[in-house]
Amino acid sequence: MGISLSAAFAAAVVSSGVIALFRRVAHSTGLVDDPCERRRHKQSTPVVGGIGIVLGYLVAAALLDLPLASGWGTFLAGVILLGTVGVVDDAFEVSSRFRLLTQFGVVAAVLWIGDLQINQLGNLTGFGPIGLWIFAPVFTLLCMMLMINAVNMLDGVDGLAGGTSLVTLAGFAALLWLDGASGWQAPLLFSMAVVGFLAYNLRGPWRKSASVFMGDAGSTVLGFVLAWLAVYATQAEGATVYPVAVAWMLVLPAADALSLFFRRLAKGRNPLSADRCHLHHVLVRSGLSMTTTVYLLILGQTVFVGIGIVGWHYRVSEWVMFWPLAVMFAAYQLVMWRADLVLRGLRRKLRGS
Repeated sequence: MGISLSAAFAAAVVSSGVIALFRRVAHSTGLVDDPCERRRHKQSTPVVGGIGIVLGYLVAAALLDLPLASGWGTFLAGVILLGTVGVVDDAFEVSSRFRLLTQFGVVAAVLWIGDLQINQLGNLTGFGPIGLWIFAPVFTLLCMMLMINAVNMLDGVDGLAGGTSLVTLAGFAALLWLDGASGWQAPLLFSMAVVGFLAYNLRGPWRKSASVFMGDAGSTVLGFVLAWLAVYATQAEGATVYPVAVAWMLVLPAADALSLFFRRLAKGRNPLSADRCHLHHVLVRSGLSMTTTVYLLILGQTVFVGIGIVGWHYRVSEWVMFWPLAVMFAAYQLVMWRADLVLRGLRRKLRGS
């Protein structure tokens, strides 16, 4: 435990130090996010947070000499590959098709090389476990790619993607430790690497706006890490964690991403195209400040993570955990769809006047 805590501290220090170093060369390398009509920040901001998070984890993992058996090799390869492509994207803006192909390749490696997939959803109805059989690979592929892009979509307000990821990673560390599973150090190290990043990104009395963004290098890696941990925690040999418990832990980013996908497709748009219809945008337009919005959503994510862990730890029936989640998920989709229709109507009236 002492070695793990030392490595966790190292992850935060390395992450913070790497970010401080790369901030100085960000402008000369193109790793900056310039202000534009769609973005709210008013000055060019270094996009080097993802580099710090990934290197913070890798250095700390090397100190611990974490095992690469049971799919951990594909986990590490995925982190490095997605981080590298993300840095290139942050500097030169690669095509969305190339990003998706990279994500597909990484998840495919997890499935067929790492031999890790979602085979069953648990006892969601009270009549026995629901197996996926031949549909398991496709279902796993879709779920993991959804989560990779869901975290990327949350990265629209200072501190939101990092703050919610920190809470969820800490939750996975606790979950795996309580389950007696190997590898609980990985989410712990990633969470501390995120702490090093949030020192530059999270708003508060000490900072009015972020001095560094995580970029695609950070958001896609964190999305992949959360997706991989979700499958590993529930499907690895000997795992006892309920899939529905993990669904509670990931419901906020997943619900927001799916809602956006459906609404964009309904408008005939690319589901991965950018807009200002995310949950955090809606809350800001309703009158909340950005800072309040971020801390409110982090608090909500903390509650959801807590429900998932406590429900599983105290062996609450899976179907009892499932139905409130399903109702809440469906209600969110309806509310956001309705809010989008209202906003579209207001825009038509404004254009007409």
